[in-house]
Amino acid sequence: MRARSSNPDCPPPGHPFESFDARPALRSPRRRQVMQLAGAGALLHILSGCGGSGDPLPTADNLAEAIQWGRGAIGQVLQSGEASAVSVALLTSEGVIWQEAFGIADPEGQKPATVDTRFNIGSVSKVVGALAAMMLCDRGMLELDAPIVRYLPDYRMLSPEFDRITVRHLISHTSGLPGTNWRNIFAFGPIEGYARDTLEGLAHFHLKHLPGELAVYCNDGFTMVENLVAEVSGLPFAEFVQREILEPLGMRNSAYPVQPFPEGSYVHAVYIKASACPRNSCRPTPPAGSPPRPAT
Repeated sequence: MRARSSNPDCPPPGHPFESFDARPALRSPRRRQVMQLAGAGALLHILSGCGGSGDPLPTADNLAEAIQWGRGAIGQVLQSGEASAVSVALLTSEGVIWQEAFGIADPEGQKPATVDTRFNIGSVSKVVGALAAMMLCDRGMLELDAPIVRYLPDYRMLSPEFDRITVRHLISHTSGLPGTNWRNIFAFGPIEGYARDTLEGLAHFHLKHLPGELAVYCNDGFTMVENLVAEVSGLPFAEFVQREILEPLGMRNSAYPVQPFPEGSYVHAVYIKASACPRNSCRPTPPAGSPPRPAT
């Protein structure tokens, strides 16, 4: 079965866009529950009127009920020891109606988490990588369906079909790349060159399926997006994202850790005993000082 895809066309090369200035988890048996909490999806059965701009605003009573339920559920997760801190925000069409932080950001220093505390967002960062690629596409600097070897001429793999991989394949998990570069994947400080190491390492691997044939979750695809953005924009990937996405959106507490964040400004990784979760299911979540790459 071939993967289905939409067809948002990018402008052709030479399109007269404004010129671009290129100046220099923890994994546990309850991980799914924690992820649902983080998305506030579990509150929707209480706040039925938060689905869109046309829905009525929640009443004071069901808002209070939702907040009470949320606090209780978060308290259970923290009490279990499977997380040290949680930050939650609940939004309606009117904006943020509940924002609160729970737990301890630094277990050793006993520093409480606040709504400004940084959390490692893991694979949510794939959204940022895809957005960066599409911004360059809109500017006529990338073509969505062009082979990535056009932009990365030193990219090689053992499978001859590697030269069919396009930008679209990378951001839709349909490239056929192996999956994940495990070297230095759990780091406790910034490590430069992870994306370049991935590109060079792929020269020793085969594709796991033909490009576009299947959709299989793939971290390597977004690491290759990092290489693409840097090559085309002339900026390091983290700098491009900071300048072109995070700063314009006013996301002052969001950043790639190109250098360690100040102690106490982020939530530390949490570990649990191996006996507390099934075999091979427990892994440390890299702290906020991990390298600028999509995390699993």
